[in-house]
Amino acid sequence: MKSILIVEDDITYGMILKTWLGKKGFLVSSASSIARAQKHIEAETVDLILSDLRLPDRDGIDLLKWLGEHSLHIPLIIMTGYADIQSAVQAMKLGACDYIAKPVNPDELLKKMDEALKSSSVASEQTMRSTQTDRLFRPNRPCVPKAMRIPAGKVQRTLHPTTWKAKAMPPGNFIIM
Repeated sequence: MKSILIVEDDITYGMILKTWLGKKGFLVSSASSIARAQKHIEAETVDLILSDLRLPDRDGIDLLKWLGEHSLHIPLIIMTGYADIQSAVQAMKLGACDYIAKPVNPDELLKKMDEALKSSSVASEQTMRSTQTDRLFRPNRPCVPKAMRIPAGKVQRTLHPTTWKAKAMPPGNFIIM
C-alpha cells in the first residue's frame, strides 16, 4: 500500500481528497502547513506528496527545495488554484513530478499519481542496483585478492578472444575479473 502525504491548508478539500484516496487503496496522511509536512516526512515513510502551492507558512516550492536540500527523492505533485506558467516552470525545475490546477479532475490526478509512483519506483530500483554494484566492485574490497585487481590505466591482454577484455580506467580505479 503506497503512502501519500497531502499538504493542504483547505481542511475540507484536504479531507475530501484524503477520504477519496483512502477508498482507492492508498494510506493517506495530511498536513496543513509545510512545517507539519516536514515533521511528518522526517518521522514516516512517504511514497508521494500532493502539495498545495500556497500555504500559510510557506509554499509548495519551499517544500520542493527542502526535499532537495535533504536529498529526499520523494515525488511531489503541486496542486493549485492559482495556476500560472512561471510557478509551474519553477516547480518542474526544482523536481516536481507534475503541476495540476484545482479543482482536480479525479481521473487525471490518479493518472499523474500512478506515473509519479512508477517513475519513482524505477528510479529507486536503479539507485539500489547502483549502490549494490558499487559495494560489490569497490576497488579495495578486502575479499578480492590483490592478484585479481587490475590497476587503472593499464590495458591488459585479452583473456579470451571472444569474451572478457580489460578496459583502461581513470587512475585509482580497478576492474575486478
